[in-house]
Amino acid sequence: MTPQEHKWVETNNSLCAVLRQVHDVLALSSLPPKRPWAGLTKKDFSAIDQSCLTKLQAVISAESVLKERNT
Repeated sequence: MTPQEHKWVETNNSLCAVLRQVHDVLALSSLPPKRPWAGLTKKDFSAIDQSCLTKLQAVISAESVLKERNT
């Protein structure tokens, strides 16, 4: 490889690295702001406990409440 070709490759690699960094910054800055996690309340736990016969049903019910609250 000639010195000119070597210099071109180094410059190209540096430019690609800078463009990747710019892309990462722009991608992160365009994300929507994070909301605080909304967990289950004691009232939710009580309602889930009373409406479920098995642990699996309780987990599925809790998961649906959390999905609804956090989407």
